[in-house]
Amino acid sequence: MWIKHVTKKTGHILFPYLWHYFTDEYNDRMHHLVIDTLLSFVILLLLGSNIVLLGWWTIFSIEPEVEVTITAPDVVISGEPMVLNTDIAVIKKSINAVDVKLVLPAGFQTSDPVTWQWDRLPVGRTETISTQGTMSGDVFSTYRAIAVYTYSYFGQEFSGYRTVEFKLDTSSLEVVVNTPDQILNNESFTWTVDYYNSSQSDRQNVCIVVDIPDTFTVETSSLPIKDDGKVELDSIPAQSGGQITITGSFSNAVGEGKHVMTVRGIDQCTVTPYQQVALQQPIEVLTPRLALSTSGPSVVNVGDALRYTITQTNAGDTTLDNITTTITATNGEKFYWQDGSLVPGERRVKTLTLTMPANTRQKNLSIGYTASATATISDIGVTTYTAPVTWASKFNSTLAVTQVANYDLGYGPHPMRAWDVSAVRIFWQVEDFTNDLTNVTLQTTLPSQVEWTGHSAVTEGGAMSYDATTRTVTWHTSAIPSFSHAQGASFEVRVLPNSDQVGKTINLTNDLRFTARDSFTGTVLSRTVGALRTDQAIQAEQ
Repeated sequence: MWIKHVTKKTGHILFPYLWHYFTDEYNDRMHHLVIDTLLSFVILLLLGSNIVLLGWWTIFSIEPEVEVTITAPDVVISGEPMVLNTDIAVIKKSINAVDVKLVLPAGFQTSDPVTWQWDRLPVGRTETISTQGTMSGDVFSTYRAIAVYTYSYFGQEFSGYRTVEFKLDTSSLEVVVNTPDQILNNESFTWTVDYYNSSQSDRQNVCIVVDIPDTFTVETSSLPIKDDGKVELDSIPAQSGGQITITGSFSNAVGEGKHVMTVRGIDQCTVTPYQQVALQQPIEVLTPRLALSTSGPSVVNVGDALRYTITQTNAGDTTLDNITTTITATNGEKFYWQDGSLVPGERRVKTLTLTMPANTRQKNLSIGYTASATATISDIGVTTYTAPVTWASKFNSTLAVTQVANYDLGYGPHPMRAWDVSAVRIFWQVEDFTNDLTNVTLQTTLPSQVEWTGHSAVTEGGAMSYDATTRTVTWHTSAIPSFSHAQGASFEVRVLPNSDQVGKTINLTNDLRFTARDSFTGTVLSRTVGALRTDQAIQAEQ
């Protein structure tokens, strides 16, 4: 019923003339028809105006709403890939001619587009844009990315922007400094800087900056260091690195003090330098107070007892306590001496004895040690140390020299008889040598009743020679390698004993003299083998 009632009332208001006409209410009342028609026209005009105003208000008074956000990762590493996400959400009304542009920091490198456009985005649509790139910048600094957007709505232009700030927490360019904890003033030492690119991308145009104290003098460096401390690297491949080795010493660093080595990595070194992580490594520089010196034989023979001296000297101006000397032999064995105090200027001499078993056989054998010491500086309680001292002894080659007579290879009576000629073959042999030998010579002289026959043979080198004037027999070779087979020579002599030698043994040769130069020690080795005598006494003539 209420619907019928509302319809009736609406008809009365909007179209009274039609209502009255069809209900015969205008009979004989035409002026009412005119009035009601005018009223209806005014009412419809007002109603249409309100409808137009409502439409205009709906379209233009309520602006379209767009939400734009840009986000960055919680942790950003310089040189590592990162992703910026930009979201654009359309709320309430559809929009047209949408344009979004990213304004990135100078160090952000990306191959992705930085502008996007849509002809129309309907209400309720959300678009997500991911921009992947690599950020290079100063570590611990804050950077800003800006998303600028524009769109239109029924001929109206709208614009806005959103920002995100992020901080570079660390760097993928890693540096590590390796220095000793302590070093002596004027002591040369080596320290290293290790660098590594942990990124998945190559790094180009990188510098490692070494801030060195003025008191440190660089002697050598594996890579060139410029005056400003920069070591320039064209590139560091992904997941790889390298090492810079620096050798030098502190000078004029008075007293026991701390000095700091600072190392920094710089990205885009020659363009827009970006500071990466800086590391500081303290090193304590000590004034030399305790000195060691050592002495001993430089060339020895296997089986000798080797005696060395190590001298401790207090070169400072205060007493040194708790002196500990460490001796490390070349075979790794360690010895320790614990000693009491040394007053300024005092010296203490210690003796070290080493041995090498006589049956040792090794080429170019040497024995030695390194000695170092620590002590406590009594007035300030700081532990100091000495520069290490070393000593080494080289071993001459072992060798055996023999000469023997072979009567079976000769002729004549044996045992020999007075006034009868006998021939004997004499053999020289050198063996058991452990170092290379050069300029090897064996030499002897023949007694008056022994004659050179000219028959000889050698294993190495030139033929044997005989000097009739001096009655000298010589064999020479330029070199004999270590551990090669026995070397030597043989020769024949003719012997004519006399009646005064009956019942006696006689010399077939006089003393045999051996000389050679040891190629390892440089020493001229010499041996003397006693005269070679007949194996039996001379018999009387028959």
